[in-house]
Amino acid sequence: MPKRERPDEKDNADLHIEDPSASSGARDAATFTSHLLTSDEVHEYHREGFCIRRGLLDASEAGALFKMALTDGVVQVKAHGREDSEGFISKLSLWNTCGKNIYGAMARSARVIDN
Repeated sequence: MPKRERPDEKDNADLHIEDPSASSGARDAATFTSHLLTSDEVHEYHREGFCIRRGLLDASEAGALFKMALTDGVVQVKAHGREDSEGFISKLSLWNTCGKNIYGAMARSARVIDN
């Protein structure tokens, strides 16, 4: 049976991991990083529950994630918005599992999990 294509997949085919044998990210040489968190960043994470890591993604990676988030119909349908004090709406889409797509690849990236 041929794979059903979501309407937005054709434009974003280069952003999806289609090959089931493709890397799941974490130990792939292409995603390996030697840029581990500093001890101050680790303490910040434990204290605050998060750490902002500037430069985690390069411009092309950030652009691909941004493009996908704006054009992915599933993300748009699942997004929940909240208006802030200035009237801007921030949207958030959540999943409990890592998919075999650009989002899952980022979540499984050594740059994220090795820290």
